[in-house]
Amino acid sequence: VPFIQYMKPKRIHMYTVIQIMFFVGVFAVQNIKAISIAFPFMTLMCIPGRLFLLPRLFEKWELTLLDGNEEDIKDLVESGELEGGGDGKKMEDGPGHTDIQVIDLGDSSNASNSGRAVNEYSDGV
Repeated sequence: VPFIQYMKPKRIHMYTVIQIMFFVGVFAVQNIKAISIAFPFMTLMCIPGRLFLLPRLFEKWELTLLDGNEEDIKDLVESGELEGGGDGKKMEDGPGHTDIQVIDLGDSSNASNSGRAVNEYSDGV
């Protein structure tokens, strides 16, 4: 999960709060009968919010890490532009840093393979 390595948790939380506000707005309009006619408009307004509001609050590289596709994220990480959250190096391990072990479970339709991966992980912890 590259954004954890390169972004400060405060920035990630700010992005999450904004996304929740978008969701609450759409959900409220959908469920209040008096204004539910505006539901398509509220849904549509999420697009300009992403295109114009979020770039004012976040750097382009941050948005790529937070909601970009995997290919763009991989290109950004490999380019070396990110090393350090925009200042040339990765964020240092600090009190809020946690190492996360990622396990490739492979094809999810192969249940025996998934079980093996989970058991291997739990044996190592």
